[in-house]
Amino acid sequence: MSDWILKIDAARLLPKRTFVIETDEELAHHLDDMAAHKEGSGMLIHQNKKYLQFGIQTDLGFCSFDPRSTKQDYLWAFTDGQDSDEVIVFNVGNTETEIPKFRCLPWSLVKSIVVRFYRTGTLLESVWWDPDKG
Repeated sequence: MSDWILKIDAARLLPKRTFVIETDEELAHHLDDMAAHKEGSGMLIHQNKKYLQFGIQTDLGFCSFDPRSTKQDYLWAFTDGQDSDEVIVFNVGNTETEIPKFRCLPWSLVKSIVVRFYRTGTLLESVWWDPDKG
């Protein structure tokens, strides 16, 4: 049995779904399906309970990591250190959720982060991981 579960939240055009992920191709297929709808969110969860949460809105995405440890902070992926008040509204769990624009990434990069986490259980090093102190 696989060590990975993909949970995709309900969105306007997508029902809530859960998949056991066995291959890179299967994961890519579900991520591409989200991209085709241009909205939505999900979580890739390892059996050790660590997970990535991610979402897409048009061509932008977000990605955060929960180490499931009280000794480590929740981490947000970002590439541009420019903190601003501008936000992008994502459909997360069928709820409008504001994500600061500096934490938004091109969807193709979010997909790379998710696939890397699936393959290796590690975070992509070509982006910064910002601790969420909130």
